[in-house]
Amino acid sequence: MWSKRQLINGDPGIKITEFARLNNFHHIVLGSRGLTNFQGIILRSVSHSVLHLAHCPVTLVK
Repeated sequence: MWSKRQLINGDPGIKITEFARLNNFHHIVLGSRGLTNFQGIILRSVSHSVLHLAHCPVTLVK
């Protein structure tokens, strides 16, 4: 179980996936606002970025 807290500056989608890779995460669970693919691209959805950049499975929760 992950119990540390860290503040990391930068693009959230990139930083979440980098953090998961560097810490050998096997799965990422992330909340989603429920945007369409087009809206996610235009509004720079974090969940959309994580889905495309992650090295491991990603579960999105609405």
